[in-house]
Amino acid sequence: MTHWGDFSRALFVWTAFLVVTHAVATFALDKAGRYALWDERALEQHRIDYSWELDLILMAEDGEWSAVDFQYPRGPLFQLLAWLPTAARPGAAHPPPGEPGDVGWMLLGAEALVQLVCLALALGIAFCAVRGRWRRLAVAIALGSLAFGAGIETLRALMSALVVLTYGALELRWRRHPWRGAFLVAGLVALAGMLSFERWALCWIALLVMHGVELFGRLRRGAALRPAWRRLGRVAAAQTLICLALAIALHALGGSSWDYLSGSFRTGVSYASTRSIPWLSHGVSPVWVGAFLAAALTIAVGWVAGAPRRRRYAQWIFGASAFSVFALFRPYPGQIFLGLAPAAVVLAVIAGRAVRLDRLASRAGWRLVRAAGHGRVLGVPAGGALCAALLVASAVAWFGAYPETLWWRPTNLRRGVAMLEGELERDSDHVTEIGQAARWLLSNAPDDACFGVYPGATALYALTGGDGPTRGRMRWTDGGPEALAASIRSADCPHHVQVLYSFDRGPAAGMAFGEDFLAVSELYRPRARVGPSTYVLERREEPAPAQARPLPLRSERRTHTLRVGERLHVGFDGGVAGHELVALDYRLSLVGLLPPPLVNVPRLKVRFTLGGQPVGEWQPINERAVDAPARLHAAPDPEAAERRFLVEREVYREVIADGLELSVEGVGWRTAREVRLTIEGAQALTHPLASEPPPARGCDRRVSLLPLTEDGRALVRNVGLGDEEGGFDLDANPPLADPPEVFLPTRPCPGTCVHEELSVDAPEDAPPSDGVGWEVHVIDRENRSLLHSAPMEPGESEAVSLPLEAFAGRDVWVRFSVTSGDDPDGDYARVDAPRVAPCEEAGDPHLDPLVFGEAASELARGRQTEMSRALDWARDRFEQAPGACVALRPSGAGLTALRGLTAGPGLVTWTADGLARLGGEEALTCDHLIYDAGSFDHEWLAGRQLAPGWPVLFERFAPEARLSPRLWLLRRREAPRVAPTRPIEVEREPNGTHGLDPAVAADHFLSLRYSLRCEGDAATDASVEVRFFAGERQLGPYVRIPLWPDAEGRGELSLSPRAGALERRWAAGEASLEPPVDHLSLAVSDGCRLEVGELTAHAPPAPPIERPTERCDAIVDLVRAVERGEAWVRSAAPVVRGGALELSENPRGDPLPEVFVPFVPCAASCLTVSVEPLEGPVSVEAHLIDDPDRARVVHERLEAGTGLVTRTVGLTSWALRPALLRRGLGSGQGRARVHLARVEPCHEATP
Repeated sequence: MTHWGDFSRALFVWTAFLVVTHAVATFALDKAGRYALWDERALEQHRIDYSWELDLILMAEDGEWSAVDFQYPRGPLFQLLAWLPTAARPGAAHPPPGEPGDVGWMLLGAEALVQLVCLALALGIAFCAVRGRWRRLAVAIALGSLAFGAGIETLRALMSALVVLTYGALELRWRRHPWRGAFLVAGLVALAGMLSFERWALCWIALLVMHGVELFGRLRRGAALRPAWRRLGRVAAAQTLICLALAIALHALGGSSWDYLSGSFRTGVSYASTRSIPWLSHGVSPVWVGAFLAAALTIAVGWVAGAPRRRRYAQWIFGASAFSVFALFRPYPGQIFLGLAPAAVVLAVIAGRAVRLDRLASRAGWRLVRAAGHGRVLGVPAGGALCAALLVASAVAWFGAYPETLWWRPTNLRRGVAMLEGELERDSDHVTEIGQAARWLLSNAPDDACFGVYPGATALYALTGGDGPTRGRMRWTDGGPEALAASIRSADCPHHVQVLYSFDRGPAAGMAFGEDFLAVSELYRPRARVGPSTYVLERREEPAPAQARPLPLRSERRTHTLRVGERLHVGFDGGVAGHELVALDYRLSLVGLLPPPLVNVPRLKVRFTLGGQPVGEWQPINERAVDAPARLHAAPDPEAAERRFLVEREVYREVIADGLELSVEGVGWRTAREVRLTIEGAQALTHPLASEPPPARGCDRRVSLLPLTEDGRALVRNVGLGDEEGGFDLDANPPLADPPEVFLPTRPCPGTCVHEELSVDAPEDAPPSDGVGWEVHVIDRENRSLLHSAPMEPGESEAVSLPLEAFAGRDVWVRFSVTSGDDPDGDYARVDAPRVAPCEEAGDPHLDPLVFGEAASELARGRQTEMSRALDWARDRFEQAPGACVALRPSGAGLTALRGLTAGPGLVTWTADGLARLGGEEALTCDHLIYDAGSFDHEWLAGRQLAPGWPVLFERFAPEARLSPRLWLLRRREAPRVAPTRPIEVEREPNGTHGLDPAVAADHFLSLRYSLRCEGDAATDASVEVRFFAGERQLGPYVRIPLWPDAEGRGELSLSPRAGALERRWAAGEASLEPPVDHLSLAVSDGCRLEVGELTAHAPPAPPIERPTERCDAIVDLVRAVERGEAWVRSAAPVVRGGALELSENPRGDPLPEVFVPFVPCAASCLTVSVEPLEGPVSVEAHLIDDPDRARVVHERLEAGTGLVTRTVGLTSWALRPALLRRGLGSGQGRARVHLARVEPCHEATP
């Protein structure tokens, strides 16, 4: 036995030595390596979390402390621990003027100190709670593994576990000194509360749970209850005294205990109820969490009625499990770890105390239950073994899913070793947007100690050594935007750094709207663009507040009761432009007995409508205050509103809305099922555009774009460009990281292309590469056209020339980017010799016949477009008649010139405006003309595209066939038919409108002569808003048309009461059912006066085409139509496989994937749709389109795994009327299989 004991001790010493050596080496090398390799990439990976950590450090450095000088979810003890490393090196936070702060030291120093404290707590628990060297070592390893699973936040979980373990030990260990034990527990609770306020509340919930378990156990054993009550009372008394001492100290330091408690309570309630989120699909499975807790509590139940030692184990497990409620409110993986870590710590301690291998072996392994008292009690060794098994299984599952949370994993050690050996170096060339903003501030405003920063990027203060109104401010709590706005207004800083959320997030930009957004737009104007989405704004000389106008509501009913999943439509008396913000005042109340935070407040989403039909996507709303007045800010076009308010630039598209939909959505199982919503009023806000537009310049016909990367005019993010001549590097980033991007500005001339050589280097000493995916976009305001998308293998290169004809004369950005495969280490992509030059210099005879704009983007992705059908028809025509001529009208949707298909005249580009001003005789001599009816998608856009030469087309061309939803084929008439004209008398009426005599049909073309007088430079951006009325009803959307008068101020407007009716009548020969208009409203832009002259109405040159009404289609199968090529496909790449149609959603910002089939429904027809979601969530829609009416007959939001979903709807309302059956998906990453989309007699339809 002596030899065995010596061997055991030696083995233990060597094992402990190896464990400690590995832990110390990993800790030291990991921290030293990360500090040596710290760059902007490391900051950007966790920028939001790092920002609030740096805020606390800098505020402590300036003498501002949480709970004393400001309210924050983290307490003063947490702030103190984070600040101490910076205090040891003051120069890190206060660098010399013009120098950046040492952010790496501040963050990694705080992380190292907190991790040491966590390890000290873990070792302290292991050595104090467990006996026996091997047991202590095993528990120390287990707790050490958990000690940094959620980063520096793990300290809160370990303190919580320490409170539970200490209170559970009071009955046995502190029996002789009860008050000492009570003050120890109360002190630990106070320390936990000084880390974060919610820990104080959760600790007391855990103590009450443990007290309840003790009472139940004593009742089962027939023991006295008074000792348990005395124990809890002593802890409560000690806690009261400690809290009084802390309150006195807080008041002595100038703080307010009431402000701290009330502010912390509001923040906690906000996060727990109004800011709660549903269980994330990519996070930890709720089934796994429930199974872990259920197993732990099952073990504990067997100990509840046991002796004090066994009951203590039950108290520990039940008390630690109480902290799991923290994971229910915001179930991110980090929060879930914090909620479950106390239970894991307790399981490790119980296993270390209870497991005795010798007893388990001597008693045949397991002794699960034995008789005791009135019940069955789990044996201690067996229960300890179950705790150990549960802990090991859960740890393997967790760290297997999230290996990066295991701090001592070998990867961290290897990184430090690679740094010491020189294999890894700091990527000092890596550029991020926040780094670019810091360099601009240090270079252009080094003396500005005050500037504002958008939420989530306050790390900029640490990078520059500055201060400002947004440091330490929380925007995402109730009342946060209002408090932040007040801080921005009072600070009076000379600069503000702001991001355009819409640049990357599209409709989600609506989350940025609020009072702070309005304060920034009022006080600041754009100064410099330092990144693709980041701007530096400067203080205005005079504030430019948003201009507000009342927005009357149509309905007099203001209070509505809605259940989760229901929607409320709010109509406006008047239109709202896309760039306007709607401020909707409302009050939200929960219907039910449970108040927040016991239940989640449902999430509100808003979507704008025009005529009851959606004109945009759903936008999330941040404001969810309960039982208090609230204001919702949203815009019909979030990107247009954000650009106009913040950087004072407009977008091309125009969106009009006359109402909005509010949707009530659940956020998990705790969501209140019913709410009461009171709409109190609304107003529309617009920004006055106080800044001057950039001066116009000449176009780029032959220019190198490479110097732009050297002089700072290029916009770069998430990449280091390198220093080799002739080009720049574009090395790929990991798959989940933001891609590398370079944006080069240009204003191309007509006939030019962007030329470059793309390559992927494959040096011999480089890691293996799986290639990259190249992307080249042109960014033209809100439009992003993908001109090139192709994979490239290592060692390959390609000279690429891409046409810029569609962007001629406009300031655009050419974007270069790459996507990586599974392993980006060897993906060394490069762009050489980027330049703009005439397209013929590429030497490619097939370069010119390309489709540009969005059509090019769709074709590059392998999707079918309407342009595809036009080109197919044109090619067939040219094969049949090589000398034929086809005129093609370009449109804002991307249909542009296509030349050189044949040796003959080929395709000729035309515009209505060009026919009037340039003659356009070449197009008028063609045999056929392909007309794009833009009103099919946007009637207001079609109204803007009218021009004086428009009627000439239809005097020469007549309808022949429909090629797609928007494209109509016209043939040249044998002889022109002149469109009849007649003068219309215009008389101004007292209400400001103009009466029309006689009334004008909705499908007529109007020519209005006018005279314009403007003050100053107002004429350069003059426009007029046009509305037509039939009696009291406005007919169609209003249209804003730019005015281009001659030198004497005279000009001509081309109008139509309904652009859609005009196009359907003239291009398709369809009669209009709209009533005639008798009033016209003209609202000219500020600073100008418009005088109305002659108004001439042009009637269609031919009568409408009579279509048979007795014929109908009894059976229409959309899947078969796609398979046979008879369907019209837009922005989609449908695949028919196994008799089913597979469709994929397009990314947000791209057109929706759509499939159309024209047909005439019979009197008793029904539509049956059967869909199976393959990847979700996916939005599935079906419409019946009977121009201009569009009825959505099917709309489902399906999750993957839902199975086959079938819907059947009747089509009686559309009987014997030509219609289109539209089948489409939404925006996102979803994919669905359409098994059936069939129109058939209702008695045969699938139920």
